[in-house]
Amino acid sequence: MKSSILEPKKPKLFVNELLSLDERLVNVIHHVTIAAENLSLRVFLIGGVVRDILLKYPVSDLDILVEGDAIKLARHLSECLNLSIRTYKPFHTATLFWSDGYRVDFAATRSEEYIHPGALPKVCPSGLSEDIVRRDFTINAMAISINRKDFGRLIDLCGGEADLRKKKIKVFHPNSFIDDPTRILRAVRFEQRFRFAMDSDTVRYLREAVKKNVFSSVKPPRIFAEFTKSLQEINVSTQLARLTELTKLKFIPIKSRGKLMAVNRVACCLNRKNPSRINFDSNDLWKIYLLALLYREKNEDILLFIKKGSEYIIYEI
Repeated sequence: MKSSILEPKKPKLFVNELLSLDERLVNVIHHVTIAAENLSLRVFLIGGVVRDILLKYPVSDLDILVEGDAIKLARHLSECLNLSIRTYKPFHTATLFWSDGYRVDFAATRSEEYIHPGALPKVCPSGLSEDIVRRDFTINAMAISINRKDFGRLIDLCGGEADLRKKKIKVFHPNSFIDDPTRILRAVRFEQRFRFAMDSDTVRYLREAVKKNVFSSVKPPRIFAEFTKSLQEINVSTQLARLTELTKLKFIPIKSRGKLMAVNRVACCLNRKNPSRINFDSNDLWKIYLLALLYREKNEDILLFIKKGSEYIIYEI
């Protein structure tokens, strides 16, 4: 007998995938599950970790979403596991730090309101559904329950799994890039990393935002932080080529926008698949690419660039 079309779909479970993660990650999830149950909170994995589990990509970081008081949960775990903690009360978030530098971020489910384009959002407590639809792209808007009652259940309210299969990068609404222009750099980064493609509407929204000079509404350190992530990608040449095509690199506060040919030459020499004899920390490669981008720029333009990005540069270096 055929099932009724009104019969609810059987939930997709990713229990085995969770239990197959690195031992440390499994241990963290175990402690979060127990602590959340003791505090009567609901907890989920959210965003990039869920995307990478579905793509069968390596997972190294966990983002924990909490329906309720995320800071309370993080503090409880900090005491139980003897970990350092940093809290961010305006955003209802917290971070736990292990002695070897490993970290896990906790965030309460929330909605966001952008007072003006490029501003940091005003945060209000909300439920899981409202939190999911505030995110940047559908492929980053999936959650996996790590609660005991439905451990491993995929929560996909916006078609993120289907877009993963279609290899599509999609935003939620026309003002997405205007609300947060740093999403432009993230869209390109994920598109090139996974060899996906932005859907036609997303490309149109992006180009319209660039025409409106949305980068001018964002503080340079925020843009710089996103840009250095692009420079840390393995395919840095294609990242920059696509960014140039879509934005003319207008987010870089220099006049001639640097030299892509110089970056390509450096990338060929320092390609991670064919490392040179020089021993570089891969996390430092972005600094080398940045120098290549600034090659032969005018002194005053380089100084302007450093001045506008100095807050981030000093923090990182």
